[in-house]
Amino acid sequence: MTEAMHVETDVLVIGAGGAGMYAAIEAARAGAQVLLADRSLIGRGGATVMAQMTVAAALGEQTPDHWEYHLSDTLAAGRGLCDERLAALLCEDGPRRLREMDGWKVGWAREDGHIKQAQAPGHDRPRCAYVDFLSTGPAVSRTLRSQLNAANGVRRIGELVIVDIAIRDGEACGATALHLPTGQVVTLAAKAVVIAAVTFAVGLVSAAIVVTLGQQVLRDHGVYVWPATALTQLRVIVGTAAVLAVAAVIALALGALLRRSAITVAVVIVVLVLPYLLTVTVPLLPTGPTDWLARVTPAAAFAVEQTLVQYPQVNDVYTPSVGYWPLAPWAGLAVLCAWAALVLRLAVYRLNRTDA
Repeated sequence: MTEAMHVETDVLVIGAGGAGMYAAIEAARAGAQVLLADRSLIGRGGATVMAQMTVAAALGEQTPDHWEYHLSDTLAAGRGLCDERLAALLCEDGPRRLREMDGWKVGWAREDGHIKQAQAPGHDRPRCAYVDFLSTGPAVSRTLRSQLNAANGVRRIGELVIVDIAIRDGEACGATALHLPTGQVVTLAAKAVVIAAVTFAVGLVSAAIVVTLGQQVLRDHGVYVWPATALTQLRVIVGTAAVLAVAAVIALALGALLRRSAITVAVVIVVLVLPYLLTVTVPLLPTGPTDWLARVTPAAAFAVEQTLVQYPQVNDVYTPSVGYWPLAPWAGLAVLCAWAALVLRLAVYRLNRTDA
């Protein structure tokens, strides 16, 4: 096999979305040598560049506001799921970071010389800044990339898939990675490791907002919402985030296996998206094939989102298109995990044969 490459640094940042890029900039400001690694192109992958709408912070430029009011709204919308310490840090530090981005010319929308803020669900006052309303994420990513380019002491490696985190005395001290274009093994030693697990984190926050606020919006518009227990709602939120995270793992493994971006995207759509469309969105198939797709394909994982209860004494159409899945919620997620394990194993096998 090709000899592994070894890289040493003070701080290893895994993930080059908004959180990862800013972590790298801050570490470099403190004088550390930083290595920023990402499975995609630096600053062009992850969730930040895909975000469109707004960023909430208690700027108080148009309407009087305070970060503690923001925190109160955040905890209320989180329904007990928020880590209060982290939520407080986000709300208190948010205004400073938005003004810092303003100084970096991110381009926040302005009105009468002030940063304009819009009203959004879950907030008791206008609090959400934006760039052209649908360009916020790309603008933030572009601005952070510019700051990253100007920073000293930051080394960037793209198309690098982290496959293992090294642990010593209970703390992360490095990582092992695969360089996608070459299949070369790369070991990364670091004094500190920052993991920007954007997929799960963003999925968790997004699902929490949709589940908690979405129900209220539907009720306010006269739409009947089937009741669900708090535990069921928690399962839907955590399960949805887990589905997104495992799906990301499958996409990464397929990229390492196929090594062609266009082919990888096509296969991901066929494997992950098409079964869901055929079972839920456009159920054109008969009940038998639909039931089979909902049991053995990665789409089975969406059973974690089921909130309806099937009653054997009730004669009804129990199919995914109307909210009923043939597998138990966590069993469906287990099917997706099995697919992820299989694709990862095939990717490792291919890389080993290629580099032998």
